[in-house]
Amino acid sequence: VTENGTENWRKGSYGSTHAVFSPDGNTIYLRNESAGLDALDRDGNLKWQYIYPAAGISFYPLVDSHGRIYIQTSDTEISVLNNKGELIWKFCIEPFRDSENDVIESLIAPTLDNCGNYYFSTTYDIYCINYSGNKRWIINGMGSLSGHLICDKDGNLYVVQLNGKITSVNNKGELNWQLNLNTTNYTSCTPVINSIGQLLIITREENDIILNIIS
Repeated sequence: VTENGTENWRKGSYGSTHAVFSPDGNTIYLRNESAGLDALDRDGNLKWQYIYPAAGISFYPLVDSHGRIYIQTSDTEISVLNNKGELIWKFCIEPFRDSENDVIESLIAPTLDNCGNYYFSTTYDIYCINYSGNKRWIINGMGSLSGHLICDKDGNLYVVQLNGKITSVNNKGELNWQLNLNTTNYTSCTPVINSIGQLLIITREENDIILNIIS
């Protein structure tokens, strides 16, 4: 739509996906109905399409400042493309941990820090891989998240779990702090960071909506 709210164009077959722009703002990337990735220009015309070798998922494609696109291409695989839709590298998690099947969380959005490190979650763990697609570290036993992953300008990662616990780790995977929000009726919510570095997150207690501010 235009800035005045009138419609420019309309494209179907893109339900339940998160659209992202290239750094120059001229390309829109989003998951298509075949679970591949479409690159559209600002007029809605298809520029290229990446078809996953397997049944892809990637509800949350992510674009870095160099224009590379990070997508989840299977339950156990992350792929990175250039701005022409060509594969740069793939990273695969170990699908089994303690004899249990582990998969990448397709409904939890990943994030990047300022150094180009990529963070994502699985059923059980948090992964960090570097700009070249090599594993930097894994935090075991921090799955079951209730909000998307976010990083601050210093590379600290914030993780919110279903039990109402919020954890901060640095970009080396070391614990900064952990806080229990002490709520019995936790609302699934992704925290945000304000201009002075405070962390804001919403919880719910019975009929009350509570804004928590963490310094």
